[in-house]
Amino acid sequence: MRFPEDAHMKPSGGHDALWEAFVYWSLINPNRFYSEGRGRSMVKKTFLVLICFIGLIIFISTLHGQGSKKTVTLPNGEVIWDLNGEWDALYENLGAFQWVGNIKDMLKITQQGGSFVGVKMIGSPYVPKDAVSIKGELDKNGIKNVRVVLSPASPYDEVSECKAQISEDGNKIIIDGGERIRVTLTRK
Repeated sequence: MRFPEDAHMKPSGGHDALWEAFVYWSLINPNRFYSEGRGRSMVKKTFLVLICFIGLIIFISTLHGQGSKKTVTLPNGEVIWDLNGEWDALYENLGAFQWVGNIKDMLKITQQGGSFVGVKMIGSPYVPKDAVSIKGELDKNGIKNVRVVLSPASPYDEVSECKAQISEDGNKIIIDGGERIRVTLTRK
């Protein structure tokens, strides 16, 4: 901003003294926010905008988390759950087998295409560490079929055919073996 020469505001250094004063008092002076009550409303508005911005970030990240399901696409174009990884497992023995009690373990599930296998990472007297504990197949509707290995000690695996339900977010599986066993898997 230039002032007319006759305003006598231009010092010998060539700067506009009025302009410099304006810049100092309006932009640099920290007390300008609190003068005449106007500054408090400006601070409130700034604080409100900051809170709204943080709320928007939280909302967007929540939506992103809900939409980021773990899935894989098979060569035939079918989209299925990706179960690969470590899972906490709770084996609840039911009915006549209730005397065995509940067994906590960890499974490492590996998946190839639509088939998956869960191997015990801790083990028990009935199914030892590194032994296959569950086997199953997936389709676009979830778990197509699943079998729980009850005892690999005999010449043939004692297996229970079960029904299974996977949660909406893909992080929990409930395997129902009727009156024999219920297995709950929770993704780590």
